[in-house]
Amino acid sequence: MALLARRELLVEYFAHTLRGYRSLVSGSVLLSDSWMRLIHDGVPIGYSHTNFEINQSNPVRHLEINNRMLMRMTLLGESRTLSVESTAALDALNHLHEFTFELSAQGYRINVLGRRFQDNQFDVTIRSDSTRSRTRITIPDDVVIFSPMTEMMLRRMAPGDHVTFRALDPATLSTLPVLVSALRNETITIGDQSHHTTVLRSEVNGMEVTTWIDKDGRTIRQVTPLWTMEQCTPDEAFASLRDDTPAPDFIRRMAVPLDGILAAPRERPSIRMELQGVTLDPARIASSRQVVESTGPTGSVLTVYHGDHLPAHAPLPVPDAALTASTPFIQADDPAMRKQADAITRSTRSTLEAVDAITGWVHENMEKTMRITMPSALDILKTLAGDCNEHTYLAVGLARAAGIPADIKVGLAFHEDRFFYHAWPAFYTDGAWIETDPTWGQRRVDATHLALVSGEMASQVELVRLIGRLRIRILEGNPP
Repeated sequence: MALLARRELLVEYFAHTLRGYRSLVSGSVLLSDSWMRLIHDGVPIGYSHTNFEINQSNPVRHLEINNRMLMRMTLLGESRTLSVESTAALDALNHLHEFTFELSAQGYRINVLGRRFQDNQFDVTIRSDSTRSRTRITIPDDVVIFSPMTEMMLRRMAPGDHVTFRALDPATLSTLPVLVSALRNETITIGDQSHHTTVLRSEVNGMEVTTWIDKDGRTIRQVTPLWTMEQCTPDEAFASLRDDTPAPDFIRRMAVPLDGILAAPRERPSIRMELQGVTLDPARIASSRQVVESTGPTGSVLTVYHGDHLPAHAPLPVPDAALTASTPFIQADDPAMRKQADAITRSTRSTLEAVDAITGWVHENMEKTMRITMPSALDILKTLAGDCNEHTYLAVGLARAAGIPADIKVGLAFHEDRFFYHAWPAFYTDGAWIETDPTWGQRRVDATHLALVSGEMASQVELVRLIGRLRIRILEGNPP
């Protein structure tokens, strides 16, 4: 949820030209102070505030671009407030010098600080309340973190024009392509004021966002798969947080509708289903547990098996070494992680026993609670609380610390009367991938666990494009 909120809210700022900030800031800079109100299902839920600051006496931090978002939300009946703050600092030559990204919610806080130390190399520090880690990344000068100044450039686009950008996501430290197309000119009314705008469509990882900008490059309205943003005054922005109307439940709104009856879902050895409304790459969703029968522009038909009833298949090759390695958010080489992994697996006699021991330990020792975080295995080891993301990251971190290849699966799982987005771990053992669910205490995942992507948050954001479009039709409980 944290990543979806940050990605969708700031998508209007995630673009650049081939010359990066230099082409955006060249010439005179139009100072801006922009307030946008967030609306979800007709209910005001928060605001976004963006401003520029110029310091003529500081050539290193000549221009700062700041964005702050505050939003109230409901997650499976639990109220939460989310705060996201981002900053990009440019030097006098309009090169990116420093960037920050901070997310906080319900007593949790994480900060990402990136600072140029030579050429295009950036030293990145990731701090939370209980952990600190460092890494280094390369950010070419043709890449920006985020920039409302992009809209000043896009104001020159006319219907039929297309522009392709790249962008660095500061939350996942990954580079994303962005395609912007100018669709039409349109007059819209916000409150009692009319605005003559150009309508732009942005595509990021398959997710579409529609933005209305005026001739000065100011965003007037933006529609995303989850909410709408509209230009407002500061008073209207603050009032959106004081609104007494309960915020709609994000988790339930994102749930995937089900066509058909799914009786005794946990016990079924397999389920044959059709995924409707989206185009999926069969090579990415097929696995030893998910057999794709057909795929096309309107949907895919596949059979998903219970982890205890897998069809026969040849042994799989040993996975890439990356699946045993540490990352900034899966700290498998940390002494505390290794110590806990050793304590859990010391008495096991096989890799399979070690996998079951890790799954059982995470399930039994973690408090089940809805959290908004950028999941970090080491943080979770210290707090031992969270939802499916936290359970999964910790299980994967412990497995890698024990030398077991492990990955994150994200997709859908059946709960009550529909499919909800869910995460669980996969472990490589004896020539096969074993999927478990430490959140629900499943030694092997049931047949309702439909994996759509693998990997950390940079991969998971691909799911955003499915929101509101995907439907599942149950064809039969077992294949013929």
